[in-house]
Amino acid sequence: MVTGVTAIVHDYFNTINIKTKDFWFEKRDETKKPVFRSDNSHLVFLTDLLKWAEQWSAMKTTKKLSKETFHSFIFTLRGLIALCEHLFEVSELTFILLSKINSDPIERRFGTYRQLSGANFFVSLKQFLQSEKKTSAEECSTLRQTFSS
Repeated sequence: MVTGVTAIVHDYFNTINIKTKDFWFEKRDETKKPVFRSDNSHLVFLTDLLKWAEQWSAMKTTKKLSKETFHSFIFTLRGLIALCEHLFEVSELTFILLSKINSDPIERRFGTYRQLSGANFFVSLKQFLQSEKKTSAEECSTLRQTFSS
């Protein structure tokens, strides 16, 4: 049995790493459930975790995460909570898989821009526009070939 901070981190990772709707049932682990419209226990957990992280961040102690890590963690929690609430409010979704909410596509795109700019991490506006033009042209070409076959 995991306890203390380790248990909190364990439950957090279980909550945000759900990839399929029925994974929790297969593993018989309630912490691996998706966020369901009909069951807000994960949103309550994330909200409680957010309050705890904000309190921990404000504590006058040296035994805590860096300021930047707290900032990122707190903003991630706020964003996930707000996004879930918004999606349930404006759509007919019955559940949300939090692991599907990520920045991989945009990071992949910017990685392409960097490679097209000579593996330069700091891409200029001109390089960005040139890379976007080339990438868009390649995508159009691929689509034409797909539909012409």
